[in-house]
Amino acid sequence: MYLLNIHQCIGDFEMESFVKEAMDAFVCPPNTEIEDFLKLKAWDFARRHFSITYLVLDEEQRLLGYFTLTHKNLYVDAGELSQTRRRKLKTFACDSDGKEENMFNVSASLIAQLGRNFAYGRDTGISGDALMDMAWANYVKPKVLSVVGLSSWNVKTSPNC
Repeated sequence: MYLLNIHQCIGDFEMESFVKEAMDAFVCPPNTEIEDFLKLKAWDFARRHFSITYLVLDEEQRLLGYFTLTHKNLYVDAGELSQTRRRKLKTFACDSDGKEENMFNVSASLIAQLGRNFAYGRDTGISGDALMDMAWANYVKPKVLSVVGLSSWNVKTSPNC
């Protein structure tokens, strides 16, 4: 299996054609919103730098699944934190525009979309857990570790993903 960042295909006619064909063949009956995002929005969002979608392909270049990453601003209420923790928070956060004294704005990585391709059958391809592991290990974890020093993360996925 390998990952293909669709943003890197923009402007390459041959790669764009390959990616669009693979995306058009994506099927996700348990959640049509996942299918609709990939087919109708992922390409435009990549062009506009709103998010980056990674396609998971097998050795035969079949699309097994995808995940989309973006960032989101989070507001953290530091009112209950010790001075030491507030100092640490300030190293990767900024004041929330003076609106509230103890509020901080933090930019966070977000796995915005995650979907399996059911075109090859329900029990073939890749699991939702494997997709989540790929997204986490290859893209989110390195960023999180470099900022806050977390060493573990647990997540449960729906069997429909």
